[in-house]
Amino acid sequence: MPCPGLKSLLGGLLSGLLLFGAIDPAVALPGWMERNTTNAQTTISQSGAGVLQEVTPPGASQEIKRQLSNRRPQLTLVSPKAGSINNASALELMLGIEDWPVSRDPVLGIGPHIALQVDDRPLIRIDQLADGMARIQLDDLTPGSHRFAAWAAYPWGEAVKSTGASLHGELHQWQRLEGTQPRSDEPWLVPVPMAQGSNQQPLLLDWLLWNAPLQNLKEGDSRWRIRVTLDGDSFLADHLDAMWLRGKSSKGGATLQLELLDARGEPLQPVFNNRLLRMDPANGIRPVWLKERIEEQELLQLSGEQAPPEAADQEQDTTDLTLPHEEDTPTERNDI
Repeated sequence: MPCPGLKSLLGGLLSGLLLFGAIDPAVALPGWMERNTTNAQTTISQSGAGVLQEVTPPGASQEIKRQLSNRRPQLTLVSPKAGSINNASALELMLGIEDWPVSRDPVLGIGPHIALQVDDRPLIRIDQLADGMARIQLDDLTPGSHRFAAWAAYPWGEAVKSTGASLHGELHQWQRLEGTQPRSDEPWLVPVPMAQGSNQQPLLLDWLLWNAPLQNLKEGDSRWRIRVTLDGDSFLADHLDAMWLRGKSSKGGATLQLELLDARGEPLQPVFNNRLLRMDPANGIRPVWLKERIEEQELLQLSGEQAPPEAADQEQDTTDLTLPHEEDTPTERNDI
C-alpha cells in the first residue's frame, strides 16, 4: 500500500491538475435556468481594451415583446418538398406562416417579420405575406446541396424561441452533393443578427442551435458551449436565450465571432459552427425599439397590431368617396 506521504502528494498533484485544467480564457455565463434578464447587470468579460457587460433589454423592446406574448408563430415548409431536387435554374422557396403579424411601417421600419438564412449568404428579412405565404425566389444557387433556416423575428431581429417558430432544412440544386452540409442529426449553429446590422448599443446577441444535446438538467451537466468573441473580448454561454451587451463605442464597427464547442472546449464541426459577422458603425439613427420608452401608437405599429397612419388615411379617403353628397341627403345631415 502507498505510504500516507505519497497519498498526500498524489492528492495535491491531482487537485492542481483539476484546478488549472478548468481555467479558460473565456468567462462562462450561468445556465439558462439561472438567468434573470429583467435585472441583468453582470460584467461578463474583461480582456483586451474593452469591457463587455450584459444589460437589461431596452424598455421599448420589452413592451413590444409583451404586446406579442400571446402570439404562437408557426412556420412550415410548403415547397420544395423536403429531400427533393430542383431541376431548374431558379428555385422558389415557399413558407407557410401562421399567427405572426408580419409588417413594415414606412416611418418606424420593419415590424414582426420572418428571417431566412441560406448557407452563409446575406440574411433575407421578409415583411410581406401573400395569403399567409412567404415566397422567396432564389435565382443564383450553385449546383449541389444548400442549407437554410427560417424563423419568426421581433422588429429588432431577435428570434422567437417557442415551438414551431423556426425551421431548417436542405435545398438541392440539380443534384444532391453529399458531405457538404451537416447531417440531419448533427449540431448546427445559426447566428441571429440585429435587424439594423450595425454596432448599435446596446447590442443584441442571439443565435439558434439545432440538434445540441440537452444540458443544464442538473448542476455540472455541460455538454456544449458557445464561445462569443466581440472585438477580442470573449466569454462562454451555455443557453439559447438572447442577451443585450454594452461594449466598446458604437462609433466604430464591430466583429462578432460565434463558435460551438463540446464539453472539453473543442470545436464542434467548425466548418458549419464557426461564424464571423461584421457590423458597420452606428449611423446615428436610433431605432424606436432601442429606446427606453415607446408611445402607444408606435407600440401598435411595431407589433403589427395597427395599420400605419398612411394606410389608415388612405382607407378613410376611400370611404369618404363612397358617402352621399350633402345636398342629396339634407334630412340625414340635419339629424346628425
